[in-house]
Amino acid sequence: MYKFFDYLAPDLPIRTIRDLLGYIRRFAALFGAGGVPVEGQMDGVGFCATQQPGGDVRVHWVQVNRQRIPVDAVV
Repeated sequence: MYKFFDYLAPDLPIRTIRDLLGYIRRFAALFGAGGVPVEGQMDGVGFCATQQPGGDVRVHWVQVNRQRIPVDAVV
């Protein structure tokens, strides 16, 4: 999870990163059945994530404005 914050801290405020993290977890749990990567967006920040069998979520990338940030972190 720290990797997720480290990658995004230069581009987003910590509060926004926390909100995004919660949203990604819920979004992937609802729409990411069977380990299929899902893409979504929250307040102009895009992301791609996969629900893992154990309940964790792997975030592949986050896009802030036009910059796609490869994250590859389990949260």
